[in-house]
Amino acid sequence: MKEFDDFNFSVEKYTKDLTRECVGGSDLQQRKKEIEAYNETTAATLKQTCKKNYMEFIQTAKEISHLESEMYQLSHILIEQRNILATMTDGKTSSHLKAESLEAESTTATEDLENSHATRAVKEMVQGFNGNLEGKTFLNEGALIELDSNDYRPIQRVFFFLFNDVLIVCKVKHDKRLDFLTEYDPKKIAVINIKDLDGVKNAINIITPDGSKIYQSITAAGKTEWIEKLEEAFRFDQQKKPKKGQAPQPPTRAKQQSKASTPEKETTPQSPGQPKSLEDETPEWLSTASEEIQTLVAQRHFEDAQELIKRTQDFLRNENRKKLPLADAIETKVKQQELKLINVLLKELSNSHNRNLQIALRAAKRPLKILVEMGRYRQASATLLKVCAVSLRVAQREARRNNADISELFFCDLTQVACDFLTAFEKQPACVSALVVWCNAELQYFASQLIKHYLTKGTSLESVAKCVERVRKPSTKLTEIGLDISYHLEGLLRTTLESLIEESKERLLDSVGPPRRAGSRTICRPSRT
Repeated sequence: MKEFDDFNFSVEKYTKDLTRECVGGSDLQQRKKEIEAYNETTAATLKQTCKKNYMEFIQTAKEISHLESEMYQLSHILIEQRNILATMTDGKTSSHLKAESLEAESTTATEDLENSHATRAVKEMVQGFNGNLEGKTFLNEGALIELDSNDYRPIQRVFFFLFNDVLIVCKVKHDKRLDFLTEYDPKKIAVINIKDLDGVKNAINIITPDGSKIYQSITAAGKTEWIEKLEEAFRFDQQKKPKKGQAPQPPTRAKQQSKASTPEKETTPQSPGQPKSLEDETPEWLSTASEEIQTLVAQRHFEDAQELIKRTQDFLRNENRKKLPLADAIETKVKQQELKLINVLLKELSNSHNRNLQIALRAAKRPLKILVEMGRYRQASATLLKVCAVSLRVAQREARRNNADISELFFCDLTQVACDFLTAFEKQPACVSALVVWCNAELQYFASQLIKHYLTKGTSLESVAKCVERVRKPSTKLTEIGLDISYHLEGLLRTTLESLIEESKERLLDSVGPPRRAGSRTICRPSRT
């Protein structure tokens, strides 16, 4: 039998050699039995190997799920630390405003010189660019490699020129000349950091209006610098400072006391920087909340996005809303991002259907939990039941093809769906009615398939009795979770069963035949003499 494992095995050659070696039909029958036994052994080995690989796959999926939860926790901790550092930085900013105002005048000349050099370099080096760069602030430049988004294969070498309101993308030719490709507004793109893989390192994903594009930096420091500079360009208008004049100083305690001691006429005039005090009261995390939520959704950090949405809504419900002039605009943007997150989660939930119901339910837990926390339990319950219906019917078709017991499988799957559904929507009793309606529809479909494939016309009473017995026993187990469907199931099958019994009765009477009537006979008895 080792010949079957050979890579150059030929069926025709093996058959000719076999017929040449065997003598008579008995030898061929013996060889046939040996080949069939080897076939069964190989099939059993393959089944065991597939089962082993499947169990290892499930274990690996569990480990990946645990790692993802840990990554989400780490991401949440990092966000909290970043917010704390931002708060500390805002506290220290007021003490350094005076020193920065003195340094601004000395750095203005240097910035103007850099801007003029960068503008001249773009005009001289980039072919095909006709944009106006006057009055723009130069931030960064450098060479990158554009990668294919599917297999991370290098496509071409590019060169970036980043200004405060424009990102110029150029193609590097073989003669090291630059050819203009396109330009983007930094405020309309999103930058996503890509984790280093085995074959790809120092890569970033830039989501543009034209689509998602992946670029690779030569060094890790260059990658970090590009992420920081692109974020700086994104928030440039918020962080921009006037080039001339001293920045408005926050009133210190000594100044407040001196103003209190002076007459009222001296305190009435307002400084030109005072109208910006309302905008300065807006926290930085709140002003960039909608962009942060969009980035988290693109990175599939749904829990963090939902938490940031809830934090923003809670903050805007407080009395702080009256102090924020842009509260309505921020709330509108966050509401749009919330609707986008809900659509993404519903799509994620609807795509979780699988041939195996357990895998489908496991994949649906994450989006289902977030949707319930966001109050979208009606949409989540309807989508979950549609997914379960698909997996349930696929399992029924496969069971019929393999001649397996479909009744035990159906009611076990129905029990599992009901238990997981009641666990997920434990605090929403209104969703129980949707579960009852879904169970009714699935029961009607199961009864129709049972009648179509197992209770057809001409089925013997013995087969009908076994089928009814296999249906009744597992259906009574659902009463343990408070779902009694036995009466409804018997009502769906009653008409078919009565017709089968009547048909069997007529068939039995036809096999016996009509009753015979005794004919008149004349019996002659001998007379006694």
